[in-house]
Amino acid sequence: MQTDRDRARLLDGLEGALSAAGQSFDRSEMEQLLSRLGKRVFLMNNVHDEEAVLFETRWCLSYLRGPLMRNEIQSLTATAPVSAPKVSVKAATPAYNAAPTFAVTETSVKSAPELPLNVLQAYLPYRGTSEGIAYRASLTALTEVHFNDPKNGISDSLKEMRYTLIKNGMIPVDWNDSEVIELSAEDLENSGADGADYLPVDPECLKKTNYTAWEKELTDFLFRNSALSLFRNDHLKKTSRPGESERDFRIRLDQESREERDEAIDKLRTAYAKKVATLEEKIRKAEQAVQREKDQAKDAGFQTAISLGSTILGALLGSKKISATSLSKAATTVKGVSRSVRQQGDVGRSKETVETYKAQLDQLEADLQSDIDGITEKLESKTGDIITTDLRPLKRDCLVKAMALTWEPVRKNQSGGYERAW
Repeated sequence: MQTDRDRARLLDGLEGALSAAGQSFDRSEMEQLLSRLGKRVFLMNNVHDEEAVLFETRWCLSYLRGPLMRNEIQSLTATAPVSAPKVSVKAATPAYNAAPTFAVTETSVKSAPELPLNVLQAYLPYRGTSEGIAYRASLTALTEVHFNDPKNGISDSLKEMRYTLIKNGMIPVDWNDSEVIELSAEDLENSGADGADYLPVDPECLKKTNYTAWEKELTDFLFRNSALSLFRNDHLKKTSRPGESERDFRIRLDQESREERDEAIDKLRTAYAKKVATLEEKIRKAEQAVQREKDQAKDAGFQTAISLGSTILGALLGSKKISATSLSKAATTVKGVSRSVRQQGDVGRSKETVETYKAQLDQLEADLQSDIDGITEKLESKTGDIITTDLRPLKRDCLVKAMALTWEPVRKNQSGGYERAW
């Protein structure tokens, strides 16, 4: 009762209802009692009891639609007994600001509280029989986190059902204490066991805005704590696939490394083949040139020998006087000797050219083998260097698909506490 007017309306309603039922009512005593009520202390006038009762509880849930008018109270009490003893209160008249004596009731109830509109409600399935089953409030949420890494061709989603107990305290819901349960949305039930008790719930569960806040907190929790563990080889710049074990990743890495090695070696041989073909063609032409020079040198030698022999015989068998013809033949013979010497030099130079080309070919083959060894070492010797890495999601990829206040079945244990019954 916040104002005097509220207390007056309540007193009027009580007086009218009790008068209509033929019961006496001490207005001044009730007014003094109401004015001294402390916080969370309530007065209950049960038509089935003989006396009114003061009580206190941590949670008081009201299912009334609002204040009742006097005629409405009269219609509700029409079936009350015609006569009843005078209403008295089970409490001594307290001094000013003193706490009254009351019966504490923090017991379970037989029905679930009414939740705000559009708040989902579900039940975890209990195991065994329904005997001794009680329900306590918790939250379950169906989440989906998407992991994306286009560079390594990774796109995977993780769907989970998260569960957390709603505690009594300053922070009723803390997703850091949540756990993943092996249930799907289809495993949740729409109703609980018949006759089961419901443990008191935190008043925060009855505020719709809290569910929006809890959903946002869960999204933040998923963003901070979700990660997709993968294996990676930095030397080869390869990453495992989602769900691939380290052993399978090593096997795949070895196989792909061998395939890449063979492909790289084939490309390398193709590139070197052009250079080898060019050098081999040069060697062939150079060897032909050597043979040609040899033939020319041989012919020049024969011609020079014949010319020299003819000149000598002519000089010996001819007249004693050396004629101009003899001198001309001698000069021609000398030129032939010089040409023959030059031909021999050309043969030597052609042979040097062939040897040079062959040396270049040998060096090219050595370079090819060196490059092949480098590729093999790079792709095969580094396959064992594997590390573990975590792929983090973007916040927009952390989704809460659905969230519900979920009644968790529990049973009382020997120590008086409650343990799970699911």
